Amino acid sequence: MDTYLETQLLPIDHMGGYLLLHGVTNLDVSKSYRENTEHAGAATGILGESRATDITNLLFEPRPASEHSAEDHLATALRQQQSADLEEGDPQLVRYMKECALKGRYSAAVARTDQLWLPSSVGSAGDGSVVVSTLTDNQSIVRHVHCKSQETLSEYRFKVKPGDPKIKEYCQWLSVTPDSNLLINKIDLRLAQKQPPQVRCEERSLAGNISTVSATDPILISRAGLVACGAKVWVSCSAYDDRGSVVSLLELGTGRLIETIKLANAPTSVAVSADDTKLLFGMSSGRAWLVDRSTGKMRKFTPHIGSAKEDCTSVQISRSGEFFVSESRGQYVVTSLEDGTSASLGEPKVQIQEGKPFEGHPSRTKITPSIAVLGDRIACWEDGEISELTSTPGDLEDHFVSEAGRKGARKPVRVNRKDPIEETLRKARLDDREANLLELYSPSATVNSKKLGKRGWSQPEVAHAPALGASRLGGWPDLPAQTEWPRSNGRPMAFLAQLNLAEACSAQPDLRLPKQGLLSFFLGCLDETYTKDPDLRERFMVDIVQDNPVANDPGWAVLYTADGSSLSRRELSETPLPELFDPSLVKFKAVGKSFADVRSAHIESLGLSASERADYIEMTNQLQRSNENHQLLGHPTLIQFTPPELFVAKGSDDVPFDRQSAEYKKLATEAFDWTLLLQLTSDDHADFVWGDAGNFYFYIKRSDLADLDFSDTRIFFEN
Repeated sequence: MDTYLETQLLPIDHMGGYLLLHGVTNLDVSKSYRENTEHAGAATGILGESRATDITNLLFEPRPASEHSAEDHLATALRQQQSADLEEGDPQLVRYMKECALKGRYSAAVARTDQLWLPSSVGSAGDGSVVVSTLTDNQSIVRHVHCKSQETLSEYRFKVKPGDPKIKEYCQWLSVTPDSNLLINKIDLRLAQKQPPQVRCEERSLAGNISTVSATDPILISRAGLVACGAKVWVSCSAYDDRGSVVSLLELGTGRLIETIKLANAPTSVAVSADDTKLLFGMSSGRAWLVDRSTGKMRKFTPHIGSAKEDCTSVQISRSGEFFVSESRGQYVVTSLEDGTSASLGEPKVQIQEGKPFEGHPSRTKITPSIAVLGDRIACWEDGEISELTSTPGDLEDHFVSEAGRKGARKPVRVNRKDPIEETLRKARLDDREANLLELYSPSATVNSKKLGKRGWSQPEVAHAPALGASRLGGWPDLPAQTEWPRSNGRPMAFLAQLNLAEACSAQPDLRLPKQGLLSFFLGCLDETYTKDPDLRERFMVDIVQDNPVANDPGWAVLYTADGSSLSRRELSETPLPELFDPSLVKFKAVGKSFADVRSAHIESLGLSASERADYIEMTNQLQRSNENHQLLGHPTLIQFTPPELFVAKGSDDVPFDRQSAEYKKLATEAFDWTLLLQLTSDDHADFVWGDAGNFYFYIKRSDLADLDFSDTRIFFEN
């Protein structure tokens, strides 16, 4: 039973004063279960001083034990348990219901103890005070507290009803001004039904019952709520998918528009320097853009040089405007605005607090780390301690020039698909990794399907029937007389595909497979024969993956038939029949140079430096196109970005996710031995439905593939 507490480390003045807060809730996420807040709390102190003052009672609202709430959770748990007991034929659904019932009983136990309401918004100013908003069962609370004097300066309580749209007006505001007099708040505007939702921002006075001081025009305001306050201005970013974004600078206290700035791309975060001259924007792909209002110039940085396109960047700028700190994918980087150099501050560890087991299950609280800019200093809270980090990239290892156009800045990689693989790696500046990457390099072929219809079920002597031994999905398999149809749990497995290696190697001569022969793929099923009901088929492989450990009868099989074997089309008439998939012809097409996704355990195990990672990403982006087809060999097209090789190496779904743990590193090393054999996508032609439009993977050890030993394959599935 895991509880996650988000940590926020905030500056409260310009001399190293901080607020450390564990536990911030997200009002946009539905909370079905009670949160254990045993380790939630708040403390204030000064960076460099060992003593910190606990101010939990000032900032957190108590949540008394509630027998009524406990009974509600128990009633829900009982319904889930009863549904699980009555369910037949779907082990995955039964497991899910039992997990929900367990969480319900745990929530009931938590509800019978005194807890805390977690804040939904926390903001700090430069005068030593903070503003905290909290939503309880029946009220929204805005509290203005001075941390050093431990004095509540003002408090407002508003009665609310669940689902009331005004909840977020008080509990999900965006920013607080440096003098802590105004809150910047986002207000949803309900316009005509056919129009997209719009928002405007309001300035609300903390000295007057949160009354509105000014309101902006809706077109100026970001729907994502990207707002930051400077000394005399506040900044809002409006994103437009087709034309970048517009940055609006507004005067504090009046909301008067001062200036607009157009950006070619939409930012993911924004920060303002203390003198209002520097506007810093976090962008996608680990980038940051700086607009200097004093010179009118824009400077572009790539501090996270190993980031993928979808990786967002959050930014903080120092009070002096001499450096900034950015975060992307858990990695923090400090960048100097004087010389344009950057250096990694590392990836702080999550703190884990062990609790009392519940019904035999471990109970843990995971507290996220945090790094913050406090004036002109950098503070890090990690694993229970606050420390100061250097703000000079030159003092750190692996510092590099991240500003575009500056001398020494990294040059982008340019490669050609037609070049030999060794030349490609040289152009990508990955010569030193050639041996490792060549071991991972796996030429592949896509497998495109075409529905056969009724003739696909015919014996080969029938006119227009598929040729004996030809590549095919579904239908009846072509097997030698001495080969038994694979069985699992007392019934024949479903036939998925047979791939003629001569056909495959003709399309892709570099395939690391025999030039002749036939590979046949089968998959078992735990329940009675399914119908063609999509809801039933959706469970098909999930049962096998999760309920059949590798050590037992695995429930799947890959057969290799050598060239020259006498084949016959094998039909089954026994009851129950295996799951039958619609016969489809396939056509192979060579894929360009195939490398593993940068997020895979294979690449992670190599320990690439930040610059090597960036070079690798740029190389693969130019070499590989998105693939939504079936694929023979190569590397998988990831959906959830969870490396399948970790699961197949473990042989179960019990995989550690702490990348810093010894267990994870050991498993990542073992995963290096496994490579993709076949990727099957959801396909209407063959009537493959892998969950919710998912992918199904067969894996094999590299050594076994070289020996043509297909007796120990593994499978994995992604929704």
